[in-house]
Amino acid sequence: MLLHLKKDQLLLFIWIILSLFISGAIGRNMGISLLFLDPEYLGKVSFWSFFIMGVALGGLIVTWNITSYMLNSNRFPFLASLEYPLWHFSFNNFIIPLAFVLFYSIMIVRFQFIYELKLGSIIFFRVEGLLAGILTVFLLTTLYFYLTNKNILIFLKQSKGYLQPVKMKDDKDWKSISIDAPIQRVEYFLSKRFKVRPVRDVSHYDDQLLLSVFRQHQNNAFFIQIITLLILIVIGFFIDVPLFQIPAAASLMLLCSIAIVIAGAVSYWLGNWKVSLFILVIVIANFLTSYDLFSHKNAAYGINYNTSPADYSMENLKVILSEEEQIASRNNTIEILETWKKNVTQLTGKQKPEMIIANFSGGGMSASFWAMRVMQKVDSISQGKLMQHTTLLTGASGGMFGASYLRELYYQYQLGENVNYRDIKYAFDISNDLLNPIIFTFVVNDLFFPWQKYKVGEYEYIKDRGYSFERKFSENTRFMLDKKLMFYQELEKQAVVPMMILNSTIMNDKRRLMFSAQPIAFMCQPYHNSFQHDKLEIDAVDFNALFKEQDAKNLKLTSALRMNGTFPYIFPSVFLPSEPVIEVMDAGVRDNYGLETTYRFISQLKEWINENVSEVIVLDIRSQEKIDEIEDRRVQRLLGKLLNPLQAVHTNYGMLQDYTHDSLAAMANDLLDGKLNILTFEYRPQKGADKASMSLHLTEKEKQAIESAILFDYNQISVQKLTELLK
Repeated sequence: MLLHLKKDQLLLFIWIILSLFISGAIGRNMGISLLFLDPEYLGKVSFWSFFIMGVALGGLIVTWNITSYMLNSNRFPFLASLEYPLWHFSFNNFIIPLAFVLFYSIMIVRFQFIYELKLGSIIFFRVEGLLAGILTVFLLTTLYFYLTNKNILIFLKQSKGYLQPVKMKDDKDWKSISIDAPIQRVEYFLSKRFKVRPVRDVSHYDDQLLLSVFRQHQNNAFFIQIITLLILIVIGFFIDVPLFQIPAAASLMLLCSIAIVIAGAVSYWLGNWKVSLFILVIVIANFLTSYDLFSHKNAAYGINYNTSPADYSMENLKVILSEEEQIASRNNTIEILETWKKNVTQLTGKQKPEMIIANFSGGGMSASFWAMRVMQKVDSISQGKLMQHTTLLTGASGGMFGASYLRELYYQYQLGENVNYRDIKYAFDISNDLLNPIIFTFVVNDLFFPWQKYKVGEYEYIKDRGYSFERKFSENTRFMLDKKLMFYQELEKQAVVPMMILNSTIMNDKRRLMFSAQPIAFMCQPYHNSFQHDKLEIDAVDFNALFKEQDAKNLKLTSALRMNGTFPYIFPSVFLPSEPVIEVMDAGVRDNYGLETTYRFISQLKEWINENVSEVIVLDIRSQEKIDEIEDRRVQRLLGKLLNPLQAVHTNYGMLQDYTHDSLAAMANDLLDGKLNILTFEYRPQKGADKASMSLHLTEKEKQAIESAILFDYNQISVQKLTELLK
């Protein structure tokens, strides 16, 4: 234990970071602790999901012990005289792994009992699964080393008293190792019979003989590490098979095991040169990845990367977003609104119907589930008027996952299919786990160099975690969204379904990249064509216009949704076929609520709206509170003071966007002569309860909490007001 504290801080860090994850000290808002405490496998939490967690944890413990043995066994010469040196080393190295297993088990019991309200028998069964998985790995590795490792007695018997030692450069090899790894003073150790025994003196053994024992054990240990890595690579062939999509937390433990293997191998083989050579490897890797051959870039599926790249320059933007294009796209949208008005007037008899624009915030699966349930329940209460009056859906990330699925269900319902788009089962569809296949693919595929390919139409792409997300998302949504974005072009023109605008953020210059089945050049500048100013920049780009020659019309809807919700590190950034190459990320970087898009839509079409619409109702459906509590800054620790300038922007970016949106709302209301109504539906946890995580994985308890939030007074007020406006 003391040796680890003094020499192996990196190996200790693995346990520390995992403990912080499990306790919720790190990543609570992202739901990382839930991945460990409520792991899901094949769609449910069970004995087998915990068994797989146990296998992953057992593998981590074994890898940790093997690496520790490779690095430190030379410090304990007496081990070579024991019957099972590696076993005894691991057994006496029990403090940290045992403490972690006990801590993890206690946290599972606590969570399952307090938060999941499970019976004691179920909790016992799940913890039993964890321990059974650990024990299985221990038994298999023990068997392997029992069959392959030799102790000093076997060496002596084979050599009839003296073994021909391993080849060495000189007779001082052991002494040189002892200098780099000084022998640790040990007086007692735990035997395999759980007894405390004094250490045996081994000075009468030849140093080269002792070294031969350790070399043989270390080589066997290194071999099993290599085999483990090869197995992970082979498993990468099966990223499409649900059976292999293990719980996300198990994948994270596998990732920790890989990190330990790499760190141990570097230390073992490079010795004192490890730091210098590690830096050299980083420099070389950084240089090589500047070339496409050594650098994988994630793609948007459906478009052509093999043709001449699009010209992403101010000169070309002015051409594709010219005044003529803006006028044409605005007129196209007005035609859609005219058709929508005609349809609603026929249904309601109103010559000036109410227009609804629905906005959905980002926030992972909690935002998806919340978006679906709000729209389903409010549409039911309004007897279908909500969807009839809605003209535009827009927003960011998870919220738009739910909105796009609801729109497709609404279309299927209008076709006469056996689909009740208000059924809660569809909300459960959209809230099913997406994280397991993504993290699993990252560990067994992306972490090495992804090379498997698949085709969309006539174009070929590399399989990575972006592909795994789209495949799993399509499965969760019954493959209803496995189609092109342009599939909805005619449906929107006939006002069969609301228009939808998706956004992402171009990281090159922070412009918005906008996706729609309609031309939307008029949405790409922050002013009406009647107001001209040379210094007002184009701050958004119409994807279809920029990538017309790269077959933008073939873009998959799931790829557009992924670019709309490309959460950093979870999803890979998407690179588009342009010059210079465009990198895109989450829409939330610019607008996490979609309200900026909504108010621009209103300002660009204000003349038509004022003439044809009685009220404009903006639904602000958000998975975060609109008004946060004011933080107390009287007491700050040292680290808090150092990190505060960075955290102030990062943690409060949602509030900063809200301030901007409120100003835009006030201006939009003036443009509409006071006809703007903003109704907010926000998910807040009950007092004293934890908020659902911003993750791609929701527990059953979190789904229940989100489901009940629509009944809270502040949301019911919005429901009643909307019902009154639509009477």
